[in-house]
Amino acid sequence: MRRKISLLYYIGLVLCFIFIFQCFPSNHLNNQRELEIQLNPFLSSPDQWLQNNDFSSQQNWFYTMGDQGDNSSVDADISGGRGNFRVLGEKRTFNLYGIPNSTDSPNWKEFEKPDYYKPDNTGIDSYGCWVSHEWAEKSNQFPGVHWRKNVSVPVDMSKYTITSASIEVSFNASVSNNLEVLGEGSWYGIGDFVIFYVQISDMEYKNPYYIAFNKTRNLGLNSGPTTINDKLIEAYDENVIITALTSAFAKDIDHNNFTITLGIDIYSEDNVVSDTDTYTSLRIKNCNLSFSYERNIERFTSISWNQIGNRVSGENVRITNALCYFNYSISEVWPYDLSPFSEMRTLINDNPYKETIQLSTMTTSLQHIRFEGEDFKSLFREGVNITIGVEIYLANTFRLNRTISVSIDDIYLFISYIFIAPGVDLSFLVIGLTAGIIGIFIAFSLYQFHFKYPPLVRKIRKLKKRVKRGKAKKLILVNKREDIIHDSLNEKKNIIVLNIKQFKDLQKQ
Repeated sequence: MRRKISLLYYIGLVLCFIFIFQCFPSNHLNNQRELEIQLNPFLSSPDQWLQNNDFSSQQNWFYTMGDQGDNSSVDADISGGRGNFRVLGEKRTFNLYGIPNSTDSPNWKEFEKPDYYKPDNTGIDSYGCWVSHEWAEKSNQFPGVHWRKNVSVPVDMSKYTITSASIEVSFNASVSNNLEVLGEGSWYGIGDFVIFYVQISDMEYKNPYYIAFNKTRNLGLNSGPTTINDKLIEAYDENVIITALTSAFAKDIDHNNFTITLGIDIYSEDNVVSDTDTYTSLRIKNCNLSFSYERNIERFTSISWNQIGNRVSGENVRITNALCYFNYSISEVWPYDLSPFSEMRTLINDNPYKETIQLSTMTTSLQHIRFEGEDFKSLFREGVNITIGVEIYLANTFRLNRTISVSIDDIYLFISYIFIAPGVDLSFLVIGLTAGIIGIFIAFSLYQFHFKYPPLVRKIRKLKKRVKRGKAKKLILVNKREDIIHDSLNEKKNIIVLNIKQFKDLQKQ
C-alpha cells in the first residue's frame, strides 16, 4: 500500500512538471495576442506599395533579362499606357540574283579546280562564265574550272533556321559534232560529255555540297544536237540546299558567310588515234539563289518588368496579408504547337509565385489576375525592400516568324502589417511557481514518508530497510517492559503528591 502511495506521488510530480512547461508557451503567446488586440483590434489598413501603376511613364519600372537562353530574342518597353514584352520573331529572305560577272560586287573569281587541268580558254564577262576547249588524242582528258563568290547575309545565322531554299542557274552550250555520245561507233565507252554544277561551301571551300548538277548525254551527236539553248541546271532537293547552307554558316566564325561555286567540267574519252573533240562555247549565264529563314527562340529565355518598393520595417512588425492584381493581354493567339509551356510569372523578391499564366491561354482582350493567400504572403519578408516583377518565361526552343507582344497594366500590390508590443516576461513567475511546487512536493513527501513517525519508529523503519537490503545492522537500545511500567507508576505518583501539596498550600492561604 505504501509503495502504491509513493508511486502515485512521484507520478503526480511528473505530471505537474509537464503541465507547467506545456502551459508556459501558450500563456506567453496568449499574452502577446492580447496585447496585439489592444494595440490593433483590427488589421491595419493595407498600403498600396507600387508607383506608376498604370505605366503612364517610364518612371519607377525597369526591365531585366534572364541568365539563360538568348536575350537578343526578347525586349520590352513602356508605351500606350502599358508595360510591354516582345518576343522578337522574324522571317527574312535572302536573294542572290543576276549574271555572274566580274563587275558584280563582291566579284566572282575564277579558280583552277584541284586535280584538274585548265581548259584552253576560260573567262568571265558581262554575259557570264565561259569555257572553250579542243581535245586531241592522247592529251589530258579532264579539264575543269570553277568560279567562286563569297556571300554575306546581314544577320548571325546561328540565331535563325532556314525554312526554304531554291537555286536556279541557267547554262547553254555549243560543240562540234565530232563528240562521241550515245554509243556512236565501236570505239564508244562512256562517251564525251560536259558537267555543269553549283556548289555551296564555307569560305575555305572545305567539304562543298553539290546543290545543282547537269551532265550532257547526247550533246555533239553526229546527227545533232550540237547546241543546248538556255536551260536550268537540275537542282537538288530543297532539303539538300538547306543542309548545304546551314553547314556553311555553322563553319563560319561569324555565322553569316558562305561561298557559292559555279563549275564546268569536260570529259573527252580516248577513242582512236585521230580523235578530236571540239567544245566551241560552254557558258553559265545566270545564278539565282534564294532562301528564307526564321528567328530561333531559345528555351529558358526570360524578361521581366520590375519595381523596387519600400520595406516593412520595425523591431516588432509582422506582415499579415498581401494582395496583388493586374491586367494582361497578348497581341495575337500564342502558337501552342511551337511552345506549349511558355508562361507569365509573378516574382516577389526574385522568388516566383507558384501560380502562373500560360501564354497559350491569353487573349487579345484584357484579362484580370489576382494573387493572395498564405502562400503568396509567405514570399514577403519584413525588413527588406519589397521587389515585384512580372516575367515572361519561354520554356521551349522554337522558331517564330513574327513578333508577338504581351502587355500588362494597372498593377497593384497591397500589404497589411501590424506592430506587436513585446509581451510581459513571465519566466520568473513560472520559475518561482515551479520551484514552490517542487518544494511543497519535497516537504510533503519528507513528512509523508519520514517525519510523521516518532524517532523510535523511524529508527525501526530504517533498520527494516537495511535488513531488506542485506546491509549491516545497527543496535538500538530499548527499555525493558518492567522498567517502562515502573517509570510510568513513579511518574503518576509524583503527580498525585504534587497535587496534594498544592491543595494544602491553598488551605493555609
